This record gives sequence, structure tokens and C-alpha cells, in this order.
Amino acid sequence: MQNYKMDNSERTRLLSLPRYQAGETAILGRKTFFTDAASAVSTFDSVFEEEVYCFESDSSSPLIIDGGANIGLSVFYFKTLFPNSRIIAFEPDPMLFKTLSKNVEVWNLQNVLFFDKALWSEETEIEFWHEGADGGRAIDIPDVRKAIKVKTSILSKYLETKVDFLKLDIEGSEYEVLAESEKKLKNAERIYIEYHSFEDKPQKLGEILSILQKNSFRYSIREHGATSRQPFIQRREYLGIDLLLHIFAYKESR
Repeated sequence: MQNYKMDNSERTRLLSLPRYQAGETAILGRKTFFTDAASAVSTFDSVFEEEVYCFESDSSSPLIIDGGANIGLSVFYFKTLFPNSRIIAFEPDPMLFKTLSKNVEVWNLQNVLFFDKALWSEETEIEFWHEGADGGRAIDIPDVRKAIKVKTSILSKYLETKVDFLKLDIEGSEYEVLAESEKKLKNAERIYIEYHSFEDKPQKLGEILSILQKNSFRYSIREHGATSRQPFIQRREYLGIDLLLHIFAYKESR
């Protein structure tokens, strides 16, 4: 796989731009649109520098579900890793979905289906906080003035057959989505979850890990982002989130 790096001059340029201002860059060696430069840099670092979604597969055309595709950097990464992969992507934020669609077209990616829906516990319409970068969510909405209605989909309908990689970066809805699809999770080979804890809501980490264990997954957990170094003294939060974790789940036999 080609190794993508961001040069310092482009990083400096992007980080100097005002927040929530749309633009474009060539960090992938081709035109890439974004809605917010700072979140584009942060996502690039996670996806291409840390490679948190890296996995191996016996299949040359693995099926990948990308929950929370944002502007599509993860989709591009998966296509770089497996050019013949089949990808189903979800992004409920209208601005991000429009940018995702433009990027997939400009990058000329094939076998990518993308839906402007949020993964949720039922198929309905829900209130969604439209943040405009990487923090939009349906849980713990901090500003109802920025809330919009979005359509939802359930994950279980996409888990009828084997899924090689399931990515859930869905800003706090991970428990609801995993609980809804619990009986079908056995069809997923690997699951990446970005766990979000909100300071004024009950934590659901234990319930999420229990669901994974019931479906014969082992897991590794890493700190990510807004993590308090001395939580007995001071608990940090950002947009109401007081803990972010990477959860990597894989089958017992691996």
C-alpha cells in the first residue's frame, strides 16, 4: 500500500485556516475536499499516520461497512488497502455527506455505496446535532439550535452475510447500534469502535464490551483524544465528551 504523508507546509497551512471553513487540499496526492481543515488533519493522522483501520484479509474484495464516513478519508484508505473492496458507508451530516460524495467521485472509487443516514436502533427520523466537522451526533445534543432531522438505518440489515470489517465512529450512538445488531454481529470478522463517554450521561463501555464478549470477540483498547491524565484531580471534556477510546474487536480464533 502506498504510504501517505502530509508535508509540514501543508499541515501548517491547513491548521491556520478558520474552523468550519470548506476548502480543498492535495494531501492524498489528488484533490480532496473538506468542510473543516482542523478535523481533516486530525482524521488524516488517525487514518494514515496511525493506521487505526489497518487489517489483513484472505479476501481480495472484502466487504467493509463504514459507519461515520465523514468526508471519506477512511473510504479512500480502505480502497488503498484493498482496491477491490466493497464498501457501504453511512454519513448523516448533510455537509459531510455532500463532501463525501464529491470526494468519492473525484477519486473515481468503484464499488462504494454511501447513504445519508445515521446508524441507529430503529429506522426512523431523529434529531441530529449538525456540528459541521467531526462531532455531529444524535446523543447528548449540546445546542438544539443546530439540530436537524436525519433519517436512520439499522445495522443488522447489513449483517446478513459475512462482513470483513465493521467500523463504527458514530459519535456516541455505538451502544444503541450494537445492541440492535447484537444477534447478527457474529457475521462480522473485525470491528473497530470509537467509544464516546459523555460527562452527563451513564457510561456504556461495560455493556459494549459485554456484547462483544457474547459474540466471541476479544478486544484491545487504546486511549484516544480527550482523555484525562489525572481524572481523580481533573476531568477534561470537549463538546461534552470526557473519554474517547479506540476499541479493536476480533474473533477468539485469531
